[in-house]
Amino acid sequence: MLRTGTPSVTVPFFADQPVWGEKLTRLGVSPQPIPYQKVSEKTLAAAIEVVLGDKAMRCKAQELGQKIRDEDGVANAVEVFHRHLGLIE
Repeated sequence: MLRTGTPSVTVPFFADQPVWGEKLTRLGVSPQPIPYQKVSEKTLAAAIEVVLGDKAMRCKAQELGQKIRDEDGVANAVEVFHRHLGLIE
């Protein structure tokens, strides 16, 4: 959802997802992650209300989305990979 400029509600349940959920919160594009054990109508509705009602969060998400859309991530990844292999300087 970040690419579209839409704030996210995160429910991490595996591996590195809690880390990324916290990162989104620190970036200001998501409320606090909801641990999957605590997902309920109440917790999910509260997070959705935050996303819909927080104008600053929506603006930050739109700005981040534009940055993501402007970046050529594949080309950057290929360049880093080639540079790491010593194929380019």
